Amino acid sequence: MGLTIIVKDGKPRGETRSSIDRKLVDAGWGSSFKDEAARDKCEFIERKLKKDLGADESQVPASIYNRMGEKR
Repeated sequence: MGLTIIVKDGKPRGETRSSIDRKLVDAGWGSSFKDEAARDKCEFIERKLKKDLGADESQVPASIYNRMGEKR
């Protein structure tokens, strides 16, 4: 009997906006996001880009994740 490991929506491996932000916070420079919800939205979009386009490096602009949840 074998072991099956399922990886769902893996995180991008390259430099992304959220990974750079984590490095800034760890170095004591503060965050470039206005709050944790903005960071979570950005990470969600980065995972979607990885899943749909195979993008390991992405710089998601704030205008995209700020529109999430808006009714059109």
